[in-house]
Amino acid sequence: MDLDSIRFDLSFYSKAFVLKENYWETSINTGSSYPDDGNSISFILESNSYWFKFRSQVINHLLSRWKPADNVIFDIGGGNGYVA
Repeated sequence: MDLDSIRFDLSFYSKAFVLKENYWETSINTGSSYPDDGNSISFILESNSYWFKFRSQVINHLLSRWKPADNVIFDIGGGNGYVA
């Protein structure tokens, strides 16, 4: 599937979503206090944690059984993208 050919209108779900050149962002900016090394720390934790491994298995199992009708899932607040 060619991702460039997929178009989603996120403003349908919330008027806070704004389309920039080729990505969506929110018009609501509350700032962030995420540490610079946060992603590195998360990758280490996620790759060594039984909880993250088990959670991923549960998510995969649920998605294999109950796929959304339009095949669209939003990973809002997805951190470093481990689940996505």
